Amino acid sequence: RTVVAAAVSIVALLLPGHPDLHAAARMATQIRSALDIPFDLPGGELLLSACIGIASCPAHGVDDASLIQCASIALRQAKQQGRDVCRFYADSVAPAVKAR
Repeated sequence: RTVVAAAVSIVALLLPGHPDLHAAARMATQIRSALDIPFDLPGGELLLSACIGIASCPAHGVDDASLIQCASIALRQAKQQGRDVCRFYADSVAPAVKAR
Protein backbone atom coordinates (compact mmCIF):
# COMPACT_ATOMS: atom_id res chain seq x y z
CA ARG A 1 0.00 0.00 0.00
CA THR A 2 1.32 3.42 -0.97
CA VAL A 3 0.42 6.62 0.86
CA VAL A 4 0.97 9.99 -0.75
CA ALA A 5 0.51 13.40 0.81
CA ALA A 6 -0.38 15.80 -1.98
CA ALA A 7 0.27 19.52 -2.03
CA VAL A 8 -2.31 21.71 -0.40
CA SER A 9 -4.47 23.78 -2.71
CA ILE A 10 -6.42 26.82 -1.60
CA VAL A 11 -9.51 27.84 -3.53
CA ALA A 12 -11.71 30.87 -2.90
CA LEU A 13 -15.39 30.70 -3.76
CA LEU A 14 -17.58 33.76 -3.99
CA LEU A 15 -21.24 33.04 -3.42
CA PRO A 16 -23.16 36.08 -4.67
CA GLY A 17 -26.77 36.03 -3.64
CA HIS A 18 -26.01 33.88 -0.57
CA PRO A 19 -25.71 36.49 2.18
CA ASP A 20 -26.33 34.22 5.14
CA LEU A 21 -23.81 31.88 6.72
CA HIS A 22 -26.26 28.97 6.58
CA ALA A 23 -26.07 28.97 2.78
CA ALA A 24 -22.27 29.01 2.94
CA ALA A 25 -22.32 26.13 5.44
CA ARG A 26 -24.58 24.12 3.11
CA MET A 27 -22.19 24.75 0.21
CA ALA A 28 -19.22 23.69 2.37
CA THR A 29 -21.06 20.49 3.30
CA GLN A 30 -21.77 19.78 -0.37
CA ILE A 31 -18.11 20.29 -1.27
CA ARG A 32 -16.92 18.03 1.54
CA SER A 33 -19.51 15.38 0.61
CA ALA A 34 -18.36 15.40 -3.02
CA LEU A 35 -14.79 14.82 -1.88
CA ASP A 36 -15.84 11.88 0.33
CA ILE A 37 -16.26 9.70 -2.75
CA PRO A 38 -12.99 7.83 -3.34
CA PHE A 39 -11.40 8.01 -6.78
CA ASP A 40 -10.48 4.61 -8.22
CA LEU A 41 -7.02 4.70 -9.74
CA PRO A 42 -4.94 1.87 -11.22
CA GLY A 43 -2.76 1.77 -8.08
CA GLY A 44 -5.62 2.00 -5.59
CA GLU A 45 -8.06 4.53 -4.21
CA LEU A 46 -7.40 8.23 -3.87
CA LEU A 47 -9.10 9.80 -0.85
CA LEU A 48 -9.54 13.55 -0.56
CA SER A 49 -10.69 15.83 2.23
CA ALA A 50 -11.11 19.56 2.66
CA CYS A 51 -10.80 22.06 5.46
CA ILE A 52 -12.92 25.12 4.79
CA GLY A 53 -12.81 28.64 6.25
CA ILE A 54 -15.82 30.92 5.78
CA ALA A 55 -16.12 34.71 6.03
CA SER A 56 -19.18 36.77 5.13
CA CYS A 57 -19.74 40.24 3.69
CA PRO A 58 -20.42 42.71 5.30
CA ALA A 59 -20.05 41.07 8.73
CA HIS A 60 -16.37 40.23 8.28
CA GLY A 61 -15.35 42.84 5.72
CA VAL A 62 -16.55 44.68 2.65
CA ASP A 63 -13.52 44.39 0.38
CA ASP A 64 -11.75 41.43 -1.18
CA ALA A 65 -8.61 41.70 0.95
CA SER A 66 -10.38 41.73 4.32
CA LEU A 67 -12.74 38.90 3.35
CA ILE A 68 -9.88 36.73 2.12
CA GLN A 69 -7.90 37.48 5.30
CA CYS A 70 -10.84 36.51 7.53
CA ALA A 71 -11.56 33.35 5.52
CA SER A 72 -7.85 32.44 5.73
CA ILE A 73 -7.91 32.82 9.51
CA ALA A 74 -10.97 30.57 9.70
CA LEU A 75 -9.22 28.07 7.39
CA ARG A 76 -6.18 27.95 9.70
CA GLN A 77 -8.49 27.25 12.63
CA ALA A 78 -10.14 24.43 10.68
CA LYS A 79 -6.76 22.89 9.80
CA GLN A 80 -5.72 23.00 13.46
CA GLN A 81 -8.79 20.94 14.37
CA GLY A 82 -7.97 18.16 11.92
CA ARG A 83 -9.04 17.09 8.48
CA ASP A 84 -12.42 17.65 6.89
CA VAL A 85 -13.41 20.55 9.16
CA CYS A 86 -15.36 23.73 8.39
CA ARG A 87 -14.94 26.88 10.48
CA PHE A 88 -16.55 30.32 10.41
CA TYR A 89 -14.46 33.42 11.02
CA ALA A 90 -14.79 34.69 14.60
CA ASP A 91 -13.45 38.09 15.69
CA SER A 92 -12.76 36.81 19.21
CA VAL A 93 -10.10 34.32 18.09
CA ALA A 94 -8.58 36.34 15.25
CA PRO A 95 -5.77 38.05 17.27
CA ALA A 96 -4.48 34.70 18.59
CA VAL A 97 -4.49 33.12 15.13
CA LYS A 98 -2.93 36.17 13.45
CA ALA A 99 -0.06 36.08 15.93
CA ARG A 100 1.05 32.63 14.72
